[in-house]
Amino acid sequence: MKLWPTGRATSSLSVIISFGVFLSCGSGSTSRSSGNTSQGGNATKLTQITITPANQTIAKGATLQLSATGYDANGTAQALGASMTWQTSKSAVATINTQGDVTGVAVGVTQVSATYQGVTGSTSVTVGPAALVSIGVTPASGTVPAGLPLQFSATGAYSDGSTQVLTSSTTWSSSAPSVATINAGGLASGLIVGGTTITAVSGTVQGAAMLTVTSPVLASVSVTPANASIDAGDTQQFTAMGTYSDGSTQNLTSTAAWSSSASAIASVSSAGAALGNTVGTATISATAGSFTGTASVTVTPPVVVALNIAPATVSMVLESSSQLQAMATMSNGTTENMTGTVAWSSAQPNIASVNSGGLVTANNVGSTTILAADNGVTGSATVTVTPLLRLFFTTYYSNANYAGVPDATLRIVNDGNTDGNLYADIYVLDDSQELQECCGCLVSKDGLLSESVNTELTASSLTGKVNHRGAIKIISDANANGWDNGGGSAVKPTEGLRVSATHVQSLKNEFVGATDPGGAADWAITETEANVANLGAVEKALLPEECGFIVGTQGQAGLGSGAGVCTCTPEDNDF
Repeated sequence: MKLWPTGRATSSLSVIISFGVFLSCGSGSTSRSSGNTSQGGNATKLTQITITPANQTIAKGATLQLSATGYDANGTAQALGASMTWQTSKSAVATINTQGDVTGVAVGVTQVSATYQGVTGSTSVTVGPAALVSIGVTPASGTVPAGLPLQFSATGAYSDGSTQVLTSSTTWSSSAPSVATINAGGLASGLIVGGTTITAVSGTVQGAAMLTVTSPVLASVSVTPANASIDAGDTQQFTAMGTYSDGSTQNLTSTAAWSSSASAIASVSSAGAALGNTVGTATISATAGSFTGTASVTVTPPVVVALNIAPATVSMVLESSSQLQAMATMSNGTTENMTGTVAWSSAQPNIASVNSGGLVTANNVGSTTILAADNGVTGSATVTVTPLLRLFFTTYYSNANYAGVPDATLRIVNDGNTDGNLYADIYVLDDSQELQECCGCLVSKDGLLSESVNTELTASSLTGKVNHRGAIKIISDANANGWDNGGGSAVKPTEGLRVSATHVQSLKNEFVGATDPGGAADWAITETEANVANLGAVEKALLPEECGFIVGTQGQAGLGSGAGVCTCTPEDNDF
C-alpha cells in the first residue's frame, strides 16, 4: 500500500464515463486516465476499485460514461491518480476512452476494467442492437390543394449513425383530421383549406411535419355532348365542365377557350356554340389552364327546316288549274325549290285536288287546304274554289212547236236586290245539246221578261230545225263574257235575276204525232223555278263564243244572217 504524503487530505475521485457496447471479441481496449490525483505519503494503501454503473447494457453506437472509485482496506475511498487506465476485453464489442466513456461497437458482451497502481476493478457491458434515437418526416413543411394527396416519408436515425426508412412501419396521425387525413402508408389527403401537423411515431420516438391545405385546383375538363350530329346550317351548344381536385365541379363554358379542329366543317364560338358549315366531322375542344376537354361533332347534309307554298292563298274558279310552288328553307339558311320532290296532298280533294307536281285543279265550290310535306316539315296554302258564274240557271222545255199543244213560257225577273237594269244571256239548246238560238235581254229593276218558248226562243233556229225539246240556259253574272246583240255594243249579263218557267205535260199515257186529237184538256201546265248551277269552264268559254259566231260581235255579221237569234219580248212593267 502506498501512503499519501503527511498533511495532505485523503479524497476520492469519481470519474463519470459514457460507455459504449463492444460487439466482437478480441484484444482489449486500454486508456490511461488523465486525472492528476496523487496520494500523500501517509495515505492508506489502495485495495479495491469499483466501477459504476455496473453491468450495463447499451445500444450499438451508444456511449455510457463509467466512473472508477478506489478504496483502502478500511473501506475508505481513495483518490485515483492520473496513471489509472481503462480497458475493454473485446474492443470489437465496445471501446472506452481515458475518461471512461464506453461506446458500443457491435452486439455482444465485453468486460470493462479500470487499473491503478496494480489494482483492477471491472464490470460487464452488454451491447445490444442500435437504438432508434430520432425520426425525420419529409417534407418538413408540405402544401397540397384540397382533394389531392401528398406522400410523407419517415426516416429513422439510429444510435450507431445508421438510418432506415420507417414510412410503412410508423404510426401516422394528423392533428386536424377535418383539414387533412393520413393513412398508414403516410399518404395525406387534403380535405379543406387549413393547416395540420403530421406526426410519425415509432415506440417512444416521434417526428413531425407541417401540412398546409390550399384551395382546390382544376383537375380535368369534360365537354358534352361527347358526340353530336347536326345538319349543315344548324348549331350545337357544347358545355365545358371543370372537375376540381376536391371533386367539386364548375361550369366553364363561358371562360374556356374553344376551338375546332376543322372550322370549315364546324366552327365554334367563344361561348361553345358549334355551327355546321359543311358535311364532315370535327373535334371541338375547350381548354382551361393546362387541361383540355374534347367532343366530336358530325355535320350532315342540310335539311328542310321550313316549307312555304307560293302563293299561300289561291282563289280559283271551278274547273280551273293553278300551279303552286313549294319553297324550302334549308338548315344552312339557303332556299330550294322542292315543288317536284315534296309530297303534295289536299285536305278535301273533292273541292280541289293536287298532283305530285303541285298543280291544283278546282273540282267543286268550296275551300280547302293544300299541303306540301318533306321529312316531317309541312307547308300549307288555302285554296278557295268559286263558281265561274255565281248565277247560272238551267230549265228544260218539251212538247214545243206541236200543233194544238199549249206554249211554254220563260220568266226572268229582277230579284229586287240590285238597282238599275240587269241583263240576261239566254242560250237555247236542242235535245242533242247543240246551240240553236241565243240572245241578250234587258231586265229593268221593276220589269218582268216573259219569253215564249215557241215563238221567241225556238222559232228561229240556226239550222232551220223545228225543236220540240231541249234546254234553256240563262247566265246572270257580271263575270260572264258578254257579246252584243247585233247592235255593236257588248251586253254583259249581270247578277241579281230570278228565273222560272212553265212546262207543258201530256195527261195521256203516250203522246204520238204532231197533233193533239184530245184537245187542250189533255195537257197540264206547271211552273217551277229554274235550277241554279255552276257553269263549267268549257261552257263558260264555249257558249259566248258560239253565240257571237251566230249573231255576230262588235258590229260584225253573224254566220246565221239573222237565224239563231232569239227575241227579247218588251217587259211587262204592270205587275
